[in-house]
Amino acid sequence: MSRVEIYKINKDKRLKWVGDANNAWLGCMHIWCSLEEKYLPSLGIKPWAKTEEEKKEYYSRTCMGDKDAYQEIWSLYKDPRLNWNDRICMMSTLDNLYIEYKDIPEVANAYETVEFSNDNMKKQAEIMRQIYEEGKDGSVIGIFKNENSVCSIYDFCDCDPDDNGILFMRDSWDSVMSELRTLRDNNYIENNDGD
Repeated sequence: MSRVEIYKINKDKRLKWVGDANNAWLGCMHIWCSLEEKYLPSLGIKPWAKTEEEKKEYYSRTCMGDKDAYQEIWSLYKDPRLNWNDRICMMSTLDNLYIEYKDIPEVANAYETVEFSNDNMKKQAEIMRQIYEEGKDGSVIGIFKNENSVCSIYDFCDCDPDDNGILFMRDSWDSVMSELRTLRDNNYIENNDGD
């Protein structure tokens, strides 16, 4: 079964696997679909709908297999209608981002308290909190999540030049919360705590 892989980023920028949340479909895809249904209109009637009941069902962009359709969902983190925890959950699933150590409690809290939270998200929050506790000695600078174990972690990280299987944080990674705060501080988005 696929899983969300969670790594701590040590001070030397080395990644160390800490834990998994089983069934990756209940991770980022669940977050994307939940936020899509909450904030975006249905694509219309499903082409395969035959009954009146099927015609009323939400038709998701995730059925399209089209990057442009997904982009509408991924861009929601900038949508002013999103509350802050929804925004954190969405942003934390995007590629080439990491969670800074100081922001771990806020991200874990968002995963536990959003209205669409599930066992996978709560397991991710539990692992995040474990990493936070381990890092109180200053040894941890953040967390990196591989949202789907089917995708190779090697696509997202720098590898040891001596090929010892050691993974390193990329310098090009941005901080989830820093990105959101920059958008908010520049009045691009609001810190909307309401639903």
